[in-house]
Amino acid sequence: YEKGAEVVRMLATILGRERFRAGTDAYFADHDGSAATVEDFVAAMEGALGAALPQFWRWYDQAGTPLLTVEETRQDDALTLAIEQSCRPTPGQAQKPPFHIPLAFGLVDGDGRDLLGAAGRGNGCPARAESAAEIENPNADGTLVAHLTAPRTTITLRDVPAAATVSFLRGFSAPVRVDYPRSPAVLRHLGKVDSDGFARWDAAQSLLAASVLEAVPGQQGRTPAAAEEAVGMVRDLVEAAHRAPDDGEAKALLASMLTLPPAGWLLELAPGTDILAIAAAWDRFADQLAAACDWQALAAVNETAGGYRPDSADMARRQLRQQAIWYALRQLDEADPRQAADWLREMLRQADNMTDRLAALQGLLNLRSLPEADKADVVADFYQRWQGEPRVVDAWFSAQARVPLPGTLARVRALERSPAYDSKVPNKVRALLLAFAANVRNFHAADGEAYRWAADHVIALDGFNPQMASRLAKVLAEWPRFDAARGARMRAALAAIGERRLSENVREVVAKGLADQPSPTLPG
Repeated sequence: YEKGAEVVRMLATILGRERFRAGTDAYFADHDGSAATVEDFVAAMEGALGAALPQFWRWYDQAGTPLLTVEETRQDDALTLAIEQSCRPTPGQAQKPPFHIPLAFGLVDGDGRDLLGAAGRGNGCPARAESAAEIENPNADGTLVAHLTAPRTTITLRDVPAAATVSFLRGFSAPVRVDYPRSPAVLRHLGKVDSDGFARWDAAQSLLAASVLEAVPGQQGRTPAAAEEAVGMVRDLVEAAHRAPDDGEAKALLASMLTLPPAGWLLELAPGTDILAIAAAWDRFADQLAAACDWQALAAVNETAGGYRPDSADMARRQLRQQAIWYALRQLDEADPRQAADWLREMLRQADNMTDRLAALQGLLNLRSLPEADKADVVADFYQRWQGEPRVVDAWFSAQARVPLPGTLARVRALERSPAYDSKVPNKVRALLLAFAANVRNFHAADGEAYRWAADHVIALDGFNPQMASRLAKVLAEWPRFDAARGARMRAALAAIGERRLSENVREVVAKGLADQPSPTLPG
């Protein structure tokens, strides 16, 4: 569903707002009440565009996510982007012709002003784009859209000021992966000033990711000085957060930019790396950021007053406040454990909405300094209050399954025996089992016990809920991304599942997970 939505959004980018609206109007008028198809929808878009889109159909026909590899060069006042698109082979599709990729991009100066398109001309900048690919300025703003249809596309920007920086893949204009080497200083600059929200967030996340990976053994030298620039960027963002308006957007964006990318995503950038080494580097860098800013002050200025309001401004404020509290607690947990626990207990007591209640519960469970007996009291009291609300109970399960501290697998096994848990209810399985499978530090513990646990549950679930079973099996099928020792244990667990009589759902996942992949050898 998510990929389908992104494909539709690409059509909107290709057509522009007015033509896309005309196409959707025609689609609904012609097919309302009928069993319409993807072909009907794309035909309506082609009618509004007045042209066929034969190459765009590859988004429906070809599996996998395209990769854009970008090389930037500068000579005098010319900036050139050489962009290659590729897509990994998948079963039955060893060779894949190029997709039609709408690439939105911009150019910003030191203050974040747009220098291309109508906005660039309005800002007095003569910069222009040249390419064999079709390039449009569909919304008469600072964003150009290049239609990438060839394996390699070159875009040259002329009359570019020396300090100008490329803003790439604006608005996430296509669901692609990007390999675009840029210096930490450039990423910090874009994270601070880019006028496009997605490109700004992406630059910040790229810099934070580089900072974590640079501290992983065996990864040093990837992006020197990334951490220094990242700490400076975070200080810039915290300063901006103190001045940010309560418009429901600015603070939400800043909260997302200040969130460290998860270890599982970092593994995508460095496949084959020890995931626990990534997690350890992630913890060290999180502690460095926690010490770099006054997070308690940021949390204090974003307290919501006057009672709970389910509007965007309050939601953004809560999101930013909780991110600030998360950083503050990393220091308080060691420096002042009593203050950390008291702060969270008071937050739990005073909360007038479930977002804050669950954040306080998660915070208490994550404290290393809080005795297990105290955590058990908090958990029991929370359940006693909310046991009549199934969705809250699901969140209560997930909060416990996500705890990164040792012993969480034993906690999950105990919760499976709880009267509140029912493996026949899909939401309960998602809340407990799948939440734990996403717990990097515990699920991927070196002993491999969680992999055997997952295999046993896939087999058990497959008898009555093959959809949930296949979801859990997919976690093990990701073994090629992991280091050899971990990958071998995950593959062995997947192979053990394959020895059973399985539903079609699970059999397909297991077969794909084991096919065309050499079996790694366990060390020792």
